[in-house]
Amino acid sequence: MNIKTAIITTMPVMALLFASCSTKALYKEFYNSMDNAEAMSRAIERIRHSGDQSADRYVAEFNYYVNTALIHSGMTTSTQFPSSNENVEGEIYTLTDSTGTVAGYMYFTQIWDSLKADSALAVIDQGIALHPDRLDMRYGKIHFCGELCRWQAFADA
Repeated sequence: MNIKTAIITTMPVMALLFASCSTKALYKEFYNSMDNAEAMSRAIERIRHSGDQSADRYVAEFNYYVNTALIHSGMTTSTQFPSSNENVEGEIYTLTDSTGTVAGYMYFTQIWDSLKADSALAVIDQGIALHPDRLDMRYGKIHFCGELCRWQAFADA
């Protein structure tokens, strides 16, 4: 029997074994894969398909979107002063040339994928609607809205 045949014949057995896993194992798999976006994605799909509607499911899915939404985090240099909708953290340093003329600006910023950020907020809103007593979900949403500089959503949360 070659490898391809072995994989095809063992797939149904593996699916049955996986179906019998507890949701606790699914969440453990998710949190152990936090440094690998592809593995996180597979774990989230398994959690979604498990039918679990617990608060932990929504927190895990929210964390997945938040962790995959960050495109860039670090120092940015620009010849233009950052706009008010840029997520600037800390001070903005003015860079000057040898004559004292402003040559640019340097600052720490984060750039987010807006579709994934919107997905994160949609998921956490679903979780909050189902589990309104879970304050950690509300605090997570508020913090993330602040990271995104979505001040109206921050105030409304």
